Formats: sequence, structure tokens, C-alpha cells
Amino acid sequence: MLPIMMEKIAKMGFKPKYVLADAGYDSMKKRRIITSYGAVDVIAPNPRREGKMQFTPSNEWSIIYRKRGDVERVFSRLKEELCLKMVKVREQWRVVVHVVISLITMLSIALVATKMGRKA
Repeated sequence: MLPIMMEKIAKMGFKPKYVLADAGYDSMKKRRIITSYGAVDVIAPNPRREGKMQFTPSNEWSIIYRKRGDVERVFSRLKEELCLKMVKVREQWRVVVHVVISLITMLSIALVATKMGRKA
């Protein structure tokens, strides 16, 4: 899906500076696709891959890769706390409405928590 996703992103006019992905995307082919769109790949080396490349992460790489965890926590919260793990509605437009309402709910909780001086 990476080539399709990168093409769609480019067609929308979005030019990402970085593409973060987990070790499942660690291949030279995928890295070349990412760099062909002018982005830097921030992908952890897959320890199971044959012919492992030498990899020493830079300070910048490490800082950016840690942000991937933030995204994973948001996905986890959406799935576990806001019922997106098992969406029980049918038809794409209903799923979109369900996801949007879940995102609005999550952002509202974070806003209220911030206003009250608490961590969301």
C-alpha cells in the first residue's frame, strides 16, 4: 500500500518531510519510494531481515521516531476507549461519521483536561 498511499498524498499536494513507519516497512524498495517523493524515511531496521544494514540512528532520527509512539497511543485510545476497534455501523459514510464523532470526543476531552490543568 505504500506506493499507492504516497501517490495519493502527492496528488493532494501534500509533501511530507518525513515518513515514519515500523520495522515492517524496512526494505530498500520502500525506502526508495519514500525518497523519490522527497521525504526522509524514518523506519526502524527490522531485526528479522536478511542482510541487515548497518544502522546508527542520528539524534534527529531518534527524536522523530519517538513521535511514532504518540501516534500509536492515539490509535490505541480510539480503538479501545472510543469504540473504533469493532465499528458496528455499515456503509462508508456511517463509518466516517462514527470516526469523526470519536475524534471530536477525544479532542473535547483533551481540551477540557487542558483547561482544568490536567493531563488528558
